[in-house]
Parts: sequence; structure tokens; C-alpha cells
Amino acid sequence: MKLEATWLAPALLLAALPFARGGLFTAAPQEPADVAATPGGTYEVDPIRSSVLFKVRHADVSWFYGTFEDVSGAVTVGATPAESSVTVEVPVASLRTRDAERDEHLLGPDFLVAREFPTVRFASTAVEELRPDLWRVAGTLELRGRSRPLEIEVARTGQGSTWLADFRAGFETRFTIGAEDFGLGYATKMDASMLGREIELIVALECVRR
Repeated sequence: MKLEATWLAPALLLAALPFARGGLFTAAPQEPADVAATPGGTYEVDPIRSSVLFKVRHADVSWFYGTFEDVSGAVTVGATPAESSVTVEVPVASLRTRDAERDEHLLGPDFLVAREFPTVRFASTAVEELRPDLWRVAGTLELRGRSRPLEIEVARTGQGSTWLADFRAGFETRFTIGAEDFGLGYATKMDASMLGREIELIVALECVRR
């Protein structure tokens, strides 16, 4: 069978691309955010442009994701890291998992007990700069009536003036907590086997300088 040269050349080029670049759809590497000159001051969380997500293993088969639809707080950028701080509050009742019955269960006595403990809080006690775009933040996490020390890494994801005529800065962290440390989980061992014992939280904040 004879192959036309006009068809063969593009085909060979497409076949070579994944090997030349490590994959046909390889993304360009992300440059670190330029935050070295972030103006000092207090940056208030914009709740409608910030996100709080969680994920947990389900039946040891898949990862299940949910969200909290409300968040508040502030990040203070001091003259030095030691003068900086982070505070975040999340109303427990803003939890959403796309199923009303499941939401009600998670807000009840097996898990978050939202009526008795309506807010999740984090407040920093120390901030250390690992590099210009990354902090190590130590603090206390309050959840379901229990307080536990927590150390997280907070990425400074960007900054700048916006079309909203203000100056904004972004921050993001991902960390894992033990469900049993905060009394979260089913009462029976059979039910408990359905959920992982660790919960990963993802907090992405867009904050407005005040």
C-alpha cells in the first residue's frame, strides 16, 4: 500500500510530540508568585471569591469531596514574618455535599454537631517565612468543641490591583487532620469502616487590603 507524503509527515510529527515534551498536553511549569513586595497591612477574606473544600476516603474505594460555602477571616502581612498572622472562621452550617440528607447527617451528632459547635476556627500563633511565596504557620484549630495545635504551610499565590478598584492578595493551604482527634465519625465500627480516618482540607483565600 502506498502512503502519500502529505499525510505521513503530520502523522509522524504528532506521534513524536508526546516523547519530545513528556506528553501531548504537558502544562508549562508554574513560576513562583512575585509577592516579595506585598504591601503590609490587614487583608480581609473575600468570602465569595474564596473556597474551603474537604475530601475523605469512602469505602476505601474513592475520594469524596465536599465544600463549605462561607468563610471569613483576615491575613496580616507584617514588616517581618513574626509580625504576620492568619485567622480563619468557617460556619459549620455552610457545609454542602450535593445531598440534603447527607448534609443533615454530617451536621448532626455523628459528626459536626453544628447546633452546639457552629464555627470552625483557626488562629495562628507564629509565622515563619520558608521562601518569599511560602509561609510556615503554627496555630490552633478549633473544631467540634476541641482545640488542637496545627502547623501548616501557606502558599502566597499572588497579589495585585483589580478591576474592583482594590488591592488583593491570595493565600492557599492544604493539610490533613485526624477525624478521631476531633471526635468525628460513626458510633459503630461497621459504619466507621465506610469512611477514612483522615480528612484533607483545602483552603484558598482571596483577601482585600483594608
